[in-house]
Amino acid sequence: MGGTPPIGYVAKERTLEIEPIGAELIKRIFSGYLERQNVRDLKEELQRNGVLSPIAFHQSGKTYGGKALSRGQLYGMLSNPIYIGCIAHKDKTYPGQHPPIIDQETWNKAQEMLKANKQGYEDKRSVPSASLLTGIIFDSNGHLWCHRTVKRKPSAIATMFLSL
Repeated sequence: MGGTPPIGYVAKERTLEIEPIGAELIKRIFSGYLERQNVRDLKEELQRNGVLSPIAFHQSGKTYGGKALSRGQLYGMLSNPIYIGCIAHKDKTYPGQHPPIIDQETWNKAQEMLKANKQGYEDKRSVPSASLLTGIIFDSNGHLWCHRTVKRKPSAIATMFLSL
């Protein structure tokens, strides 16, 4: 209750109503993803065709939008259950009081594809770096140094920075 309505909807009397131009964009995004099976390819196709995010106005008068859709925005749209008439809260979804833009079959196909294409970056991001200085130290010739761990003896491990 509150905030900016998602693309494809406008707020009306404490619920959401379909906004036709935005709804067509959402349908195009879902069908484009199912056709291309890749968010990066979908993003490039939308950019080639000059598709921009809708321009919205804040109460302060500031405008936002009117830019190319990012991969993150596309992933967000493709995984937002609001487009099938549901509301997400924490880890659960509940039936909403608004009409869906996407049918359940299209939604299910998109979710299966998103799950199958997931690369597992979440796990990698949460692992702390072995060397905080990697990528910021250079030698006198301007070459980037990188972190290496070298085993010198069976029981001793030495950490060294080697010039690339």
